Amino acid sequence: MPNLITHTNPGDLFIDRNVGNIVQPYSHDKQGTAVSASIEYAVSHLHVEDIIVCGHTHCGACKALYEEYTPDEKLEHLDWWLEFARNSKMEALAMVGKQDEEKLLRATERFNVIAQIRNLMTYPVIQEALETDGIFIQGWYYHIESGDVEYFDPVEHRFKLLEEYSG
Repeated sequence: MPNLITHTNPGDLFIDRNVGNIVQPYSHDKQGTAVSASIEYAVSHLHVEDIIVCGHTHCGACKALYEEYTPDEKLEHLDWWLEFARNSKMEALAMVGKQDEEKLLRATERFNVIAQIRNLMTYPVIQEALETDGIFIQGWYYHIESGDVEYFDPVEHRFKLLEEYSG
């Protein structure tokens, strides 16, 4: 519930929720998704000042990246969608290894937030807003068990508790 995390009222936030908090990279061929349309609408028409990519513990999409899976033509859209999170798995494996499954999954979830911010940065409307409007893009990681929120600090390239934020 984003409104509970941010202490806002219903309607104060423009929210786009999807499997794995995935942002498809910008495409010139107009093969975008509802996420692409939401990004363009929020930035160009609503003039949002903040965009938060928020992942969470026990993300089913991130866990699915590690499961033995046989492609299913009935799930072709889901298979295609999860490909946009595949690099998160590779980065987590390189950093953590396979020894501790829980640690690996938590790392994958965090790397996925970073990967989706990278994808967000491919949108011309985002690039223009960064240059002109001072839009602020953040990566958050929500702990379902405790309610704690971490933010990604791009300077230190790590996640920190939101209560430590001083900017």
